[in-house]
Amino acid sequence: MLFKIETCSPESELDAYRGWFESWRKYLPWETKRDRIVGRLDRLSRRYREPFDPRVMTLEEKSPLFRRLLYCLAYHWVRMKDAPPTDDEATIRSLETQGRGGSNPLCDLTLVDALLAEIHENRTLAKTYLERRFGGFAVRTARQMGLQVMTDLDGCDWWLNAYYAMVGLNGCKPALGTYAGRAGIGTWIRRVVYSANRPSAASETLQSELESDDSRGSLSNAAQTARLSPAREAELAEFSAALEDFWRERSPLEKTLLLYWNEKTPKRFVRALNTEDYSGIWDVPVDDVREAYKLCGVGLKSKSFVLELAARRKEFLKKFELDENDAKTFLPLYWSRLVELARQYRVDEEDLVADVQRRFAA
Repeated sequence: MLFKIETCSPESELDAYRGWFESWRKYLPWETKRDRIVGRLDRLSRRYREPFDPRVMTLEEKSPLFRRLLYCLAYHWVRMKDAPPTDDEATIRSLETQGRGGSNPLCDLTLVDALLAEIHENRTLAKTYLERRFGGFAVRTARQMGLQVMTDLDGCDWWLNAYYAMVGLNGCKPALGTYAGRAGIGTWIRRVVYSANRPSAASETLQSELESDDSRGSLSNAAQTARLSPAREAELAEFSAALEDFWRERSPLEKTLLLYWNEKTPKRFVRALNTEDYSGIWDVPVDDVREAYKLCGVGLKSKSFVLELAARRKEFLKKFELDENDAKTFLPLYWSRLVELARQYRVDEEDLVADVQRRFAA
């Protein structure tokens, strides 16, 4: 397959996906069959919007919604368990029946489009649907924060704060404007509720537990510097959910190496903070790659395996278009989230040994 989702974004045009779609005969020749994709997503979005948007709309290829739906479909398509040969229809069925993170991201994107449109019109159907369908995510977060919860969400100041932040009625860019459908929207809602209502003087961290040495403390402090916007909080939530998927797809040995490299992160990052030099901060240092060879057992097989894992890690980070300016925000989250995932999904020693033997036994 020529197509890689990392080469596209929620702003990419349809022709950017040509190499992928041409792998399926029903999309050949591309020049005459490409409109099938536009028509399929148009029919989907029409059906999805029926409960919350009375507008009769034709999905245009140049529209932001079409490009986000296309990106979402391709993103989950290439990550399906059997992809390829899983096709687009199987991916759509999976998203509709199983969801991703509690809901169907394709429908969630259509809902977001309706929410952002209706704030300029005299209607609130999408807002009402959002509260009925996803209000539970918001309420759980509010209760965890000790906020007063009433039956009518519109009577809760904390909910109005969050809703205004989502759709941009607080004077900032809409937090939902950057939602790309890589996971269900529930996690985004929880993070926006938190971000829009946390006390301005609170010193919040991006992690619940940190071990106590100085470099880890500095890494935690780096995560607390500036108050994040609701949109940034939502990006962090999506990044966190995607990192969990990335982690769960790794083998016992891959997880072990990721954790080994992660243990080296705090001191490296503190040096970067002190020197304000973030060049190569997302790369695995050469010395750490060499040490990983030794952990696996020196040999061509292990070298290839380690290099491939380092490349996969970097590709994952590149998907989020992270640059040096993002380092203070995302690197502490990456470090702490891996620590949490290692506790949540522990690597069994027997499984680790079996993985090593399977891969490198003579």
